[in-house]
Amino acid sequence: MRNMRKALAGGFLLVGAVFLAFRMFATPSAAPIVVPTPIMPNPNAYDFYVRAGKALYDLEDINPARPPASKQQQLAQWQRAVRSNQKTLQLVRQGLQYEYRELPERSFWANAERMAQFSRFRNLCQLLQIQGDLGSSAQVADSYLDIVKIGSDMAQGGPTTSAELGYAIEPMGQHRLWRCLPQLNRDELAHAEGRLESISRVSLTKTLQDEMWFVVASLQERIPPSADPAVPTDQLKQYVTYVEALSAQARMPYGTHAALPPVPTDPSLKGIAPDFNHLRFLSARCQTQNVLLLTAMALRAYFLDHKAYPDNLNALVPQYLPAIPTDPFGTGPLRYRQSGSSYVLYSIGPDGRDDGGAPIHDPARTAQMNPYLVLSESKGDVVAGLNR
Repeated sequence: MRNMRKALAGGFLLVGAVFLAFRMFATPSAAPIVVPTPIMPNPNAYDFYVRAGKALYDLEDINPARPPASKQQQLAQWQRAVRSNQKTLQLVRQGLQYEYRELPERSFWANAERMAQFSRFRNLCQLLQIQGDLGSSAQVADSYLDIVKIGSDMAQGGPTTSAELGYAIEPMGQHRLWRCLPQLNRDELAHAEGRLESISRVSLTKTLQDEMWFVVASLQERIPPSADPAVPTDQLKQYVTYVEALSAQARMPYGTHAALPPVPTDPSLKGIAPDFNHLRFLSARCQTQNVLLLTAMALRAYFLDHKAYPDNLNALVPQYLPAIPTDPFGTGPLRYRQSGSSYVLYSIGPDGRDDGGAPIHDPARTAQMNPYLVLSESKGDVVAGLNR
């Protein structure tokens, strides 16, 4: 996460440099492109998360600079953090009830406070992790699902910077849900399934549109107000056309592998074009974990009822699942087969090839680096409960 923050900070510096270059060399422009103002939800989950982030206490107990000297010290820190942040947790859970929409970004120069808020959002999710780790099974699942919801909100409630941070937060809850799933009873599974199903995932199109209007507004910014815009309108129209073409691609399944539209020829616009392939991969990876978790919960509920796993996923519909989930990395359903007294459930993964449930595994990565981590170039399948 620290590396991601450094990369994002570097990205803002690059964008700032591009902006200054445009300021120096741009010629007077025609009438500016009209940037729409989104309708904000009221109440807005974003406002509650901001207030909760500012209300955090005992941050050193939540995110210590140095590891605790013992498990007892860690436990004491965790208990103190949860005890002193009851108001903070209450604000977070109030916000979870509402739609999330970030205040629209309209200037490259307004990112400092937003990045500070996002850092606090991550601290909120660390606090929820701690509360889950200290709780009973039902509380555990709810705390981890809260993290997934916050990450999902961020991934679809703003431009690409917000999305990337949301995609980094969601796995914090998903990983722990895999750990606690075998301990959930029938009622807890039904509750967790319902919550996970309700965590909506919109197309990457919305993120790309937010990014487009953020860039257009920023590059039309007049400094001072009497000056010409930083970028001529005809160049900005190239950028708009490009992002709208990407948005059309985002509506297509990941596995279609359609050719991307050509990047704008202007070198300055190239520097600020969204990294579509990276964003699409991050979105598909997070959604894959969610649908694998949802299906694994249904399989466990079936097992508790029948003392055996089903022959195929069709047996889960409609009592345990409304429909067999689609594989976010493919164009068909998730794959499943029985294996002894258990099962193998998997997605075909980013390479788009069905390897029969052979998991992604990179022996060159040590245990600390997670050899089962799913990367965009990974070969193999994303196996439930194993790959991340």
